[in-house]
Amino acid sequence: MIGCHAQRAVRSTIAQDMLELVHEQTDLHEQQQSQQQQLREAATQGGLLHVNMPDPLLQWLCCRYAREGKGTLLPGVARCKHTQIACPHAMPTTNRTDLTDQPLADALRLAQLLLGMHGTAARSEAEILLAAVLGCARSHLYAHSNQTLTATQAVKFQTLIKRRAAGEPVAYLIGMREFWSLELTVSEGTLIPRPDTELLVERALLCIPKDAALRIADLGTGSGAIALAIKHERPRCHVIATDISEAALSVARGNASRLGLDTVDFRCGDWCTALAGTRCAVIISNPPYIPDGDPHLAAGDVRFEPRTALTPGPEGLEAIRLIAAQAHVHLYSGGWLLLEHGYDQSAAVMGLLQDQGYREITAHTDLSGHNRVVQGRK
Repeated sequence: MIGCHAQRAVRSTIAQDMLELVHEQTDLHEQQQSQQQQLREAATQGGLLHVNMPDPLLQWLCCRYAREGKGTLLPGVARCKHTQIACPHAMPTTNRTDLTDQPLADALRLAQLLLGMHGTAARSEAEILLAAVLGCARSHLYAHSNQTLTATQAVKFQTLIKRRAAGEPVAYLIGMREFWSLELTVSEGTLIPRPDTELLVERALLCIPKDAALRIADLGTGSGAIALAIKHERPRCHVIATDISEAALSVARGNASRLGLDTVDFRCGDWCTALAGTRCAVIISNPPYIPDGDPHLAAGDVRFEPRTALTPGPEGLEAIRLIAAQAHVHLYSGGWLLLEHGYDQSAAVMGLLQDQGYREITAHTDLSGHNRVVQGRK
Protein backbone atom coordinates (compact mmCIF):
# COMPACT_ATOMS: atom_id res chain seq x y z
CA MET A 1 0.00 0.00 0.00
CA ILE A 2 1.38 3.42 -0.87
CA GLY A 3 1.69 5.68 2.16
CA CYS A 4 0.08 9.11 2.48
CA HIS A 5 3.31 10.97 1.66
CA ALA A 6 3.89 8.88 -1.44
CA GLN A 7 0.29 9.39 -2.54
CA ARG A 8 0.61 13.15 -2.14
CA ALA A 9 3.85 13.08 -4.14
CA VAL A 10 2.16 11.14 -6.92
CA ARG A 11 -0.84 13.49 -6.94
CA SER A 12 1.44 16.49 -7.21
CA THR A 13 3.56 14.95 -9.94
CA ILE A 14 0.56 13.80 -11.96
CA ALA A 15 -1.18 17.16 -11.69
CA GLN A 16 1.91 18.98 -12.86
CA ASP A 17 2.45 16.59 -15.76
CA MET A 18 -1.17 16.82 -16.82
CA LEU A 19 -1.34 20.61 -16.70
CA GLU A 20 1.72 20.92 -18.89
CA LEU A 21 0.35 18.33 -21.31
CA VAL A 22 -2.98 20.07 -21.71
CA HIS A 23 -1.64 23.62 -21.99
CA GLU A 24 1.56 23.05 -23.93
CA GLN A 25 0.95 19.71 -25.73
CA THR A 26 4.61 18.85 -25.15
CA ASP A 27 6.24 15.45 -25.44
CA LEU A 28 6.28 13.92 -21.97
CA HIS A 29 9.08 11.56 -22.83
CA GLU A 30 11.45 14.41 -23.66
CA GLN A 31 10.17 17.26 -21.50
CA GLN A 32 9.03 15.61 -18.28
CA GLN A 33 11.53 12.81 -17.66
CA SER A 34 12.27 13.93 -14.13
CA GLN A 35 8.61 14.08 -13.18
CA GLN A 36 7.90 10.75 -14.89
CA GLN A 37 10.65 9.12 -12.87
CA GLN A 38 9.11 10.45 -9.64
CA LEU A 39 5.76 9.04 -10.71
CA ARG A 40 7.25 5.65 -11.57
CA GLU A 41 9.04 5.42 -8.24
CA ALA A 42 5.95 6.38 -6.27
CA ALA A 43 3.58 4.17 -8.26
CA THR A 44 5.73 1.06 -8.01
CA GLN A 45 5.99 1.11 -4.22
CA GLY A 46 2.97 -1.15 -3.92
CA GLY A 47 -0.25 0.49 -5.00
CA LEU A 48 -2.73 0.75 -7.84
CA LEU A 49 -3.86 4.37 -8.20
CA HIS A 50 -7.15 5.49 -9.77
CA VAL A 51 -6.94 8.72 -11.75
CA ASN A 52 -9.54 10.70 -13.69
CA MET A 53 -8.27 11.40 -17.23
CA PRO A 54 -10.59 13.40 -19.53
CA ASP A 55 -7.89 14.12 -22.13
CA PRO A 56 -6.49 11.58 -24.65
CA LEU A 57 -2.92 12.57 -23.76
CA LEU A 58 -3.53 11.67 -20.14
CA GLN A 59 -4.82 8.26 -21.21
CA TRP A 60 -1.69 7.84 -23.33
CA LEU A 61 0.55 8.56 -20.33
CA CYS A 62 -1.15 5.97 -18.16
CA CYS A 63 -1.14 3.37 -20.93
CA ARG A 64 2.60 3.81 -21.29
CA TYR A 65 3.19 3.26 -17.59
CA ALA A 66 1.09 0.11 -17.75
CA ARG A 67 2.99 -1.23 -20.76
CA GLU A 68 6.32 -0.52 -19.10
CA GLY A 69 5.17 -2.48 -16.05
CA LYS A 70 6.20 0.41 -13.82
CA GLY A 71 2.86 1.26 -12.30
CA THR A 72 -0.74 1.31 -13.45
CA LEU A 73 -3.09 4.27 -13.34
CA LEU A 74 -6.73 3.39 -13.88
CA PRO A 75 -9.37 5.93 -14.97
CA GLY A 76 -11.83 6.85 -12.27
CA VAL A 77 -15.57 7.05 -12.82
CA ALA A 78 -16.29 10.68 -11.96
CA ARG A 79 -15.60 13.43 -14.47
CA CYS A 80 -13.26 16.29 -13.66
CA LYS A 81 -11.93 19.44 -15.26
CA HIS A 82 -8.72 19.28 -17.28
CA THR A 83 -6.83 21.06 -14.50
CA GLN A 84 -7.97 18.69 -11.75
CA ILE A 85 -6.68 15.21 -11.04
CA ALA A 86 -8.55 13.02 -8.58
CA CYS A 87 -6.56 10.29 -6.81
CA PRO A 88 -8.67 8.20 -4.42
CA HIS A 89 -7.07 5.74 -2.02
CA ALA A 90 -4.59 3.31 -3.46
CA MET A 91 -5.49 -0.33 -3.99
CA PRO A 92 -2.84 -2.94 -3.14
CA THR A 93 -1.53 -5.18 -5.89
CA THR A 94 1.48 -7.46 -6.17
CA ASN A 95 2.26 -7.36 -9.88
CA ARG A 96 0.62 -5.03 -12.35
CA THR A 97 1.79 -6.82 -15.48
CA ASP A 98 1.09 -10.44 -14.53
CA LEU A 99 -2.64 -11.17 -14.38
CA THR A 100 -2.30 -14.57 -12.72
CA ASP A 101 -4.51 -14.77 -9.59
CA GLN A 102 -5.92 -11.33 -10.36
CA PRO A 103 -9.71 -10.87 -9.93
CA LEU A 104 -11.62 -10.55 -13.19
CA ALA A 105 -12.58 -6.96 -12.40
CA ASP A 106 -8.92 -5.91 -11.98
CA ALA A 107 -7.85 -7.86 -15.07
CA LEU A 108 -10.45 -6.02 -17.15
CA ARG A 109 -9.39 -2.61 -15.86
CA LEU A 110 -5.77 -3.26 -16.67
CA ALA A 111 -6.68 -4.66 -20.09
CA GLN A 112 -8.48 -1.42 -20.92
CA LEU A 113 -5.29 0.52 -20.36
CA LEU A 114 -3.12 -1.89 -22.26
CA LEU A 115 -5.49 -1.56 -25.23
CA GLY A 116 -4.80 2.17 -25.23
CA MET A 117 -8.45 2.96 -25.92
CA HIS A 118 -11.17 5.04 -24.31
CA GLY A 119 -14.38 4.30 -22.43
CA THR A 120 -16.98 1.78 -23.48
CA ALA A 121 -15.13 0.56 -26.59
CA ALA A 122 -12.10 -0.57 -24.59
CA ARG A 123 -14.27 -2.08 -21.88
CA SER A 124 -16.42 -3.94 -24.38
CA GLU A 125 -13.44 -5.37 -26.27
CA ALA A 126 -11.70 -6.42 -23.06
CA GLU A 127 -14.87 -8.19 -21.91
CA ILE A 128 -15.30 -9.99 -25.22
CA LEU A 129 -11.72 -11.26 -25.15
CA LEU A 130 -11.84 -12.32 -21.51
CA ALA A 131 -15.17 -14.09 -22.00
CA ALA A 132 -13.63 -15.96 -24.95
CA VAL A 133 -10.69 -17.08 -22.79
CA LEU A 134 -12.99 -18.28 -20.01
CA GLY A 135 -15.56 -19.77 -22.38
CA CYS A 136 -18.38 -17.88 -20.70
CA ALA A 137 -20.95 -15.15 -21.35
CA ARG A 138 -19.97 -11.54 -20.65
CA SER A 139 -22.57 -11.45 -17.88
CA HIS A 140 -20.44 -14.00 -15.99
CA LEU A 141 -17.67 -11.40 -15.68
CA TYR A 142 -19.98 -9.19 -13.61
CA ALA A 143 -21.63 -11.94 -11.61
CA HIS A 144 -18.23 -13.41 -10.66
CA SER A 145 -16.01 -10.33 -10.67
CA ASN A 146 -13.90 -11.67 -7.78
CA GLN A 147 -13.05 -14.89 -9.61
CA THR A 148 -9.31 -15.06 -10.26
CA LEU A 149 -7.45 -16.04 -13.40
CA THR A 150 -5.33 -19.16 -13.58
CA ALA A 151 -1.82 -18.88 -15.00
CA THR A 152 -2.98 -20.40 -18.30
CA GLN A 153 -5.97 -18.07 -18.56
CA ALA A 154 -3.82 -15.06 -17.70
CA VAL A 155 -1.30 -15.87 -20.45
CA LYS A 156 -4.07 -16.38 -23.03
CA PHE A 157 -5.80 -13.15 -22.06
CA GLN A 158 -2.59 -11.12 -22.09
CA THR A 159 -1.68 -12.56 -25.50
CA LEU A 160 -5.06 -11.56 -26.96
CA ILE A 161 -4.84 -8.08 -25.45
CA LYS A 162 -1.35 -7.63 -26.88
CA ARG A 163 -2.49 -8.72 -30.33
CA ARG A 164 -5.54 -6.45 -30.18
CA ALA A 165 -3.38 -3.51 -29.08
CA ALA A 166 -1.30 -4.17 -32.22
CA GLY A 167 -4.45 -3.77 -34.31
CA GLU A 168 -5.73 -7.30 -34.96
CA PRO A 169 -9.55 -7.32 -35.19
CA VAL A 170 -11.42 -8.79 -32.24
CA ALA A 171 -13.48 -10.93 -34.63
CA TYR A 172 -10.34 -12.67 -35.89
CA LEU A 173 -8.93 -13.08 -32.39
CA ILE A 174 -11.98 -14.97 -31.16
CA GLY A 175 -13.02 -16.37 -34.55
CA MET A 176 -16.59 -15.11 -34.26
CA ARG A 177 -18.75 -12.11 -35.19
CA GLU A 178 -22.45 -11.47 -34.62
CA PHE A 179 -24.51 -10.34 -37.59
CA TRP A 180 -28.30 -10.07 -37.68
CA SER A 181 -28.31 -11.79 -34.25
CA LEU A 182 -26.55 -14.79 -35.80
CA GLU A 183 -23.19 -15.92 -34.40
CA LEU A 184 -20.90 -16.39 -37.39
CA THR A 185 -17.49 -17.97 -37.60
CA VAL A 186 -15.03 -15.71 -39.41
CA SER A 187 -11.46 -16.24 -40.53
CA GLU A 188 -8.69 -14.15 -42.00
CA GLY A 189 -9.92 -15.28 -45.42
CA THR A 190 -13.32 -13.62 -44.96
CA LEU A 191 -14.42 -10.03 -44.57
CA ILE A 192 -15.68 -9.20 -41.09
CA PRO A 193 -19.46 -8.53 -41.24
CA ARG A 194 -20.31 -5.00 -40.15
CA PRO A 195 -23.47 -3.45 -38.67
CA ASP A 196 -23.88 -1.11 -41.66
CA THR A 197 -24.39 -4.14 -43.92
CA GLU A 198 -27.55 -5.02 -41.98
CA LEU A 199 -29.15 -2.15 -43.93
CA LEU A 200 -28.62 -4.22 -47.09
CA VAL A 201 -30.49 -7.13 -45.47
CA GLU A 202 -33.30 -4.84 -44.30
CA ARG A 203 -33.82 -3.40 -47.77
CA ALA A 204 -33.71 -6.85 -49.39
CA LEU A 205 -36.33 -8.23 -46.99
CA LEU A 206 -38.67 -5.42 -47.99
CA CYS A 207 -38.45 -6.75 -51.56
CA ILE A 208 -39.31 -10.32 -50.50
CA PRO A 209 -42.82 -11.10 -49.20
CA LYS A 210 -42.70 -13.10 -45.95
CA ASP A 211 -44.24 -16.30 -47.30
CA ALA A 212 -42.70 -16.09 -50.78
CA ALA A 213 -40.66 -18.94 -52.27
CA LEU A 214 -38.41 -16.84 -54.48
CA ARG A 215 -34.89 -17.40 -55.74
CA ILE A 216 -32.44 -14.97 -54.11
CA ALA A 217 -28.71 -14.61 -54.81
CA ASP A 218 -25.99 -13.15 -52.59
CA LEU A 219 -22.85 -12.40 -54.62
CA GLY A 220 -19.49 -12.48 -52.81
CA THR A 221 -20.95 -14.08 -49.70
CA GLY A 222 -17.73 -14.33 -47.66
CA SER A 223 -18.69 -15.77 -44.27
CA GLY A 224 -22.28 -16.14 -45.53
CA ALA A 225 -23.62 -13.28 -43.40
CA ILE A 226 -26.12 -11.80 -45.88
CA ALA A 227 -27.30 -15.08 -47.37
CA LEU A 228 -27.81 -16.68 -43.96
CA ALA A 229 -29.66 -13.64 -42.62
CA ILE A 230 -32.02 -13.76 -45.63
CA LYS A 231 -32.54 -17.52 -45.28
CA HIS A 232 -33.21 -17.10 -41.56
CA GLU A 233 -35.91 -14.51 -42.22
CA ARG A 234 -37.34 -16.02 -45.44
CA PRO A 235 -36.98 -19.82 -44.97
CA ARG A 236 -39.11 -20.72 -48.00
CA CYS A 237 -36.80 -18.91 -50.40
CA HIS A 238 -34.10 -20.66 -52.42
CA VAL A 239 -31.01 -18.68 -51.43
CA ILE A 240 -27.87 -18.94 -53.57
CA ALA A 241 -24.56 -17.72 -52.10
CA THR A 242 -21.59 -17.28 -54.42
CA ASP A 243 -17.93 -16.50 -53.84
CA ILE A 244 -14.75 -16.79 -55.87
CA SER A 245 -12.90 -18.11 -52.81
CA GLU A 246 -13.29 -21.77 -51.87
CA ALA A 247 -11.82 -20.96 -48.44
CA ALA A 248 -14.55 -18.39 -47.81
CA LEU A 249 -17.23 -20.81 -49.00
CA SER A 250 -15.92 -23.40 -46.56
CA VAL A 251 -16.41 -20.95 -43.70
CA ALA A 252 -19.88 -20.01 -44.99
CA ARG A 253 -20.95 -23.66 -45.30
CA GLY A 254 -19.79 -24.28 -41.76
CA ASN A 255 -21.87 -21.36 -40.52
CA ALA A 256 -24.92 -22.58 -42.42
CA SER A 257 -24.59 -26.07 -40.95
CA ARG A 258 -24.09 -24.83 -37.40
CA LEU A 259 -27.10 -22.49 -37.65
CA GLY A 260 -29.38 -25.10 -39.20
CA LEU A 261 -29.54 -23.16 -42.48
CA ASP A 262 -27.70 -25.70 -44.60
CA THR A 263 -30.23 -25.61 -47.45
CA VAL A 264 -28.47 -22.49 -48.74
CA ASP A 265 -27.04 -23.24 -52.19
CA PHE A 266 -23.33 -22.37 -52.16
CA ARG A 267 -21.60 -21.92 -55.52
CA CYS A 268 -18.03 -21.01 -56.43
CA GLY A 269 -17.59 -18.36 -59.10
CA ASP A 270 -16.85 -14.71 -59.81
CA TRP A 271 -20.01 -12.64 -59.30
CA CYS A 272 -22.78 -13.77 -61.68
CA THR A 273 -20.72 -16.43 -63.45
CA ALA A 274 -21.85 -18.83 -60.73
CA LEU A 275 -25.48 -18.09 -61.72
CA ALA A 276 -25.15 -19.56 -65.22
CA GLY A 277 -28.60 -20.58 -66.45
CA THR A 278 -30.25 -19.16 -63.33
CA ARG A 279 -32.66 -16.25 -62.92
CA CYS A 280 -33.48 -14.60 -59.59
CA ALA A 281 -36.10 -12.35 -58.09
CA VAL A 282 -33.52 -10.49 -55.99
CA ILE A 283 -29.75 -10.19 -56.31
CA ILE A 284 -27.80 -8.73 -53.40
CA SER A 285 -24.12 -7.89 -53.03
CA ASN A 286 -21.70 -6.18 -50.71
CA PRO A 287 -18.76 -6.10 -53.15
CA PRO A 288 -15.33 -4.53 -52.62
CA TYR A 289 -15.64 -0.80 -53.21
CA ILE A 290 -12.70 0.97 -51.56
CA PRO A 291 -10.39 2.53 -54.19
CA ASP A 292 -6.94 0.95 -54.25
CA GLY A 293 -4.56 3.39 -52.61
CA ASP A 294 -7.19 4.79 -50.23
CA PRO A 295 -5.44 5.54 -46.90
CA HIS A 296 -8.21 3.71 -45.01
CA LEU A 297 -6.78 0.43 -46.31
CA ALA A 298 -3.69 0.98 -44.16
CA ALA A 299 -5.56 1.89 -40.99
CA GLY A 300 -7.50 0.05 -38.31
CA ASP A 301 -8.96 -3.43 -38.61
CA VAL A 302 -9.02 -3.46 -42.42
CA ARG A 303 -5.22 -3.88 -42.48
CA PHE A 304 -5.80 -7.50 -41.49
CA GLU A 305 -8.73 -8.28 -43.79
CA PRO A 306 -8.37 -9.86 -47.26
CA ARG A 307 -7.54 -7.05 -49.65
CA THR A 308 -9.52 -8.59 -52.49
CA ALA A 309 -12.65 -8.28 -50.35
CA LEU A 310 -11.97 -4.58 -49.80
CA THR A 311 -10.76 -3.06 -53.06
CA PRO A 312 -11.58 -3.97 -56.70
CA GLY A 313 -9.12 -1.54 -58.28
CA PRO A 314 -8.07 2.10 -58.49
CA GLU A 315 -11.57 3.49 -59.04
CA GLY A 316 -13.42 1.51 -56.41
CA LEU A 317 -16.43 0.96 -58.70
CA GLU A 318 -15.03 -1.82 -60.89
CA ALA A 319 -16.92 -4.67 -59.17
CA ILE A 320 -20.16 -2.71 -58.87
CA ARG A 321 -20.06 -1.82 -62.57
CA LEU A 322 -19.56 -5.48 -63.51
CA ILE A 323 -22.31 -6.72 -61.20
CA ALA A 324 -24.78 -4.12 -62.47
CA ALA A 325 -24.22 -5.33 -66.03
CA GLN A 326 -24.25 -9.06 -65.28
CA ALA A 327 -27.17 -9.03 -62.84
CA HIS A 328 -29.49 -7.50 -65.41
CA VAL A 329 -29.26 -10.75 -67.37
CA HIS A 330 -30.00 -12.93 -64.32
CA LEU A 331 -32.98 -11.00 -62.93
CA TYR A 332 -36.59 -11.67 -63.77
CA SER A 333 -38.50 -8.69 -65.10
CA GLY A 334 -39.42 -6.67 -62.04
CA GLY A 335 -36.56 -8.20 -60.04
CA TRP A 336 -34.39 -6.14 -57.70
CA LEU A 337 -30.65 -5.51 -57.51
CA LEU A 338 -29.33 -4.18 -54.19
CA LEU A 339 -25.74 -3.03 -53.71
CA GLU A 340 -23.75 -1.75 -50.75
CA HIS A 341 -21.24 0.98 -51.64
CA GLY A 342 -18.87 3.55 -50.15
CA TYR A 343 -20.12 6.59 -48.25
CA ASP A 344 -19.36 8.94 -51.18
CA GLN A 345 -20.30 6.64 -54.11
CA SER A 346 -24.08 6.83 -54.08
CA ALA A 347 -24.49 9.15 -57.06
CA ALA A 348 -21.99 7.18 -59.14
CA VAL A 349 -23.68 3.84 -58.35
CA MET A 350 -27.12 5.23 -59.16
CA GLY A 351 -25.72 6.44 -62.47
CA LEU A 352 -24.32 2.99 -63.26
CA LEU A 353 -27.71 1.36 -62.63
CA GLN A 354 -29.43 3.96 -64.75
CA ASP A 355 -26.98 3.29 -67.60
CA GLN A 356 -27.88 -0.41 -67.44
CA GLY A 357 -31.62 0.31 -67.74
CA TYR A 358 -32.69 -0.22 -64.13
CA ARG A 359 -35.67 1.78 -62.87
CA GLU A 360 -37.07 2.83 -59.49
CA ILE A 361 -33.51 3.52 -58.38
CA THR A 362 -33.23 4.71 -54.78
CA ALA A 363 -30.48 5.30 -52.20
CA HIS A 364 -30.70 4.49 -48.48
CA THR A 365 -28.74 5.81 -45.51
CA ASP A 366 -26.90 3.86 -42.84
CA LEU A 367 -26.83 4.50 -39.09
CA SER A 368 -24.26 7.26 -39.60
CA GLY A 369 -26.48 9.12 -42.05
CA HIS A 370 -24.39 8.21 -45.11
CA ASN A 371 -25.90 6.78 -48.27
CA ARG A 372 -24.83 3.14 -48.11
CA VAL A 373 -27.21 1.06 -50.26
CA VAL A 374 -28.56 1.62 -53.76
CA GLN A 375 -31.31 -0.52 -55.22
CA GLY A 376 -32.85 -0.65 -58.66
CA ARG A 377 -35.48 -2.70 -60.47
CA LYS A 378 -35.21 -4.44 -63.82
